[in-house]
Amino acid sequence: MKLLLWIAIISVSGCASLGGKTTETDNQQKTASSVSPQESKDYPTRPFETDTLYNLLVAEIAGQRSQYDLALEHYLIEAKNTQDPWVAARASRIAQYLNEPQAAAEAADIWRKTDKKNIHAHVTAATNWLKQHQIPNAISALKDALAITDSISLEQVYLTGKELPQAFQQPMLDGIDELLAIYPKHIRLHFTKALLLDDYNRNEEAIAAIKTLQQAGEMTPPHYIMLAKLYSKANDEKASLNTLSTGWNNYTGDKTLGLLYGQALADDKQTKAAVKVLDDLLEEHPSDDEVILTSALLKAELGYFDESEALLLQTTDTKQKNNSWYFLGQLYEQQNKHEQAIHAYSQVGEGKNLISAVTRATTIIKDTQGLDLAREYLRGLHQTIPDQTPRLIQIEAEFLRDANELSEALTLYNEALELEPNDSNLLYGRAMVFDLSNDIVSMEADLKTIINNNPNNAIALNALGYTLADKTDRLEEAKDYIERAFTLNPKDPAIIDSLGWIYFRLGDVQKAELLLAQAYTLFKDQEVAAHLGEVLWVQGKKEQALKVWIDGLRRNPTGAKLISTMKRFNIDVNLKKDEVDHADQNEQNQ
Repeated sequence: MKLLLWIAIISVSGCASLGGKTTETDNQQKTASSVSPQESKDYPTRPFETDTLYNLLVAEIAGQRSQYDLALEHYLIEAKNTQDPWVAARASRIAQYLNEPQAAAEAADIWRKTDKKNIHAHVTAATNWLKQHQIPNAISALKDALAITDSISLEQVYLTGKELPQAFQQPMLDGIDELLAIYPKHIRLHFTKALLLDDYNRNEEAIAAIKTLQQAGEMTPPHYIMLAKLYSKANDEKASLNTLSTGWNNYTGDKTLGLLYGQALADDKQTKAAVKVLDDLLEEHPSDDEVILTSALLKAELGYFDESEALLLQTTDTKQKNNSWYFLGQLYEQQNKHEQAIHAYSQVGEGKNLISAVTRATTIIKDTQGLDLAREYLRGLHQTIPDQTPRLIQIEAEFLRDANELSEALTLYNEALELEPNDSNLLYGRAMVFDLSNDIVSMEADLKTIINNNPNNAIALNALGYTLADKTDRLEEAKDYIERAFTLNPKDPAIIDSLGWIYFRLGDVQKAELLLAQAYTLFKDQEVAAHLGEVLWVQGKKEQALKVWIDGLRRNPTGAKLISTMKRFNIDVNLKKDEVDHADQNEQNQ
């Protein structure tokens, strides 16, 4: 099962199942001076003291002038002085808009205690107390809200609770259990608990929480999706698939459930069953762009290219047209329909896929018609999408770099950087050209410019650290850069590889081996294979080293770093390639 797909789906379906659209979410997106529906209720009028009236007028005028800090200051003072629910509601709203959870919670507490039947007041107080890590106060407010009605939305409670530091996670769960002891059949509470357990990486407990709903016969599509996702995270794909199957049988036609079930069946090689689910979905949702696009992609994955093409062409005149043309380009490219692929990519307009589409179209032209025509194609785009000129120059420079036309690539990067002198992508690209030219000084300068502009750029930190580790004796400095990158992105296999390599260069081969083995598990790259094999070889683990190197050759027979490393240890690369080819042939014959 594709975990990224689960993450994308659960981020939508999980929260939606907590109550759909909520007044908290909608109201916080309004301007700070606006009044939410429940805030604008007809509270009884009352006379105010002169000083209070003055402060309220100052607050109102400040809000109208977008001086929200001043408005909050005066509203909060008078909320405490008057204990008036309308004033407290105003103060709470403005505090939320300004992201001042302490003030928002204090004001909401006054609001809810002076208007005890106002659900929004209780939930607002709970959410903002959670932001202050005041769990007992938050649970008390939720208890009062649930006493009014069990149909409250818990979306904001969940979204806030999932961000709690580890020290406050168990108290949060204990608070939910306290509420469940009072309301044992509250579906949203059980599901909120399951979602939080998942976010807190307590997978087995999350499964148990969802099963409570299953045993009570209260499962809905989001619950089936959540349970299937949890099984998938536990690497129990059979249970995950069965859960989706049960959910689909109970809620045939549900869009999200059907798309996930179709994907799961495709992953399980149940092609006909997957196509049947997709066709049922298309019949149920014939005009839904999401269903059409996702079904098209899944059918392409299953080899139904004609059906996929027909579906994608249905949406080329809709709001999804850029995605549709982009996916059509991929579909045609997969089938080596080069002219159609170039045409499809050329139809992609402004948006997230534009530069990727240009790159793919240009790559096809380069591979089929030569670099000169590819460059000519790019130059023509300067007139049609002039605002993308720096990116177009960058693409052309990268092609020249890959063709080892380093001098010309450098000229283009310089040209682009005159237009965008602080563009991190251009600086990084030029740095890579300097690296290939063995101009370490200039490479370091460009990478340091990126880092000075953004100290948290993990890619630049890693590139600089690795270069210093690999090509200089400035090992401690290299280690500092790599460790900074690792702190920012500890799961990036390229950074883990760099960290392993610097430990090797510093002489800690055991730690280097652990890190490089981890990197190669995550990323079967020829350079990582070269590093891991070398560390194994120098420890006398030659059979293991050869196994890694041969695996690297199988995946990338022309990997320059891998081949040069093997030659450095007097390994006959051609002989090993022959062994790989022979083993692959035997495997195919079997």
